[in-house]
Amino acid sequence: MLAIKNMNRVAKISADVHRRLQSALEQESPRGMILLSLSWIDHMLERKLAAEFHKGCRKEREALFRAGGPFHGLSAKINIAYCAGWIGDDLLHDLKILRDIRNDLAHRIEPCSSDATEIRGRLGQLRTPHEIYSDWMKVHAAELPNGFVLYSGEKPEEAGAVLSIPGTFVLKLGLPAVVGVLGRSLNVGLEPTESEGQP
Repeated sequence: MLAIKNMNRVAKISADVHRRLQSALEQESPRGMILLSLSWIDHMLERKLAAEFHKGCRKEREALFRAGGPFHGLSAKINIAYCAGWIGDDLLHDLKILRDIRNDLAHRIEPCSSDATEIRGRLGQLRTPHEIYSDWMKVHAAELPNGFVLYSGEKPEEAGAVLSIPGTFVLKLGLPAVVGVLGRSLNVGLEPTESEGQP
């Protein structure tokens, strides 16, 4: 199983949020997992911006988030979060990778697989899961007489043929890590609250 590298970092992702993220991802296809995760990311960034820019008249605040407004696109929100110091280099890197994967998948008409070499390679570049899981993208699977074993490092002696780990496994661990750490960095959850400023 994956070894947890940094307990302080893991503690920053609430168990409730992690469960909710994984539960929601269970219902999705690989393309849906990416799209849903990026919707949460966009939602959390927008909530943080709305909370920070809550003064002035409502009409002017709403204009910030409309098409053509400075806070409309995901790229702008990511860059603002980084320049404001709300997120660090690793989250900036990961959010840009996920945004690019989302954009590519949104324009494909053919079926999408998380096992595709291109997508797995890009997911392997995520830094946030590396901070949490010391074995991120180094986990292997092998047959056992009555099942299989997940391992990192050397293959256990009793293990048989090496198996492929489904790309959905990578998505189900990596995406909640990035979304959860972002939520903690921004100090926002997945749901809007009454006390937060609204655009």
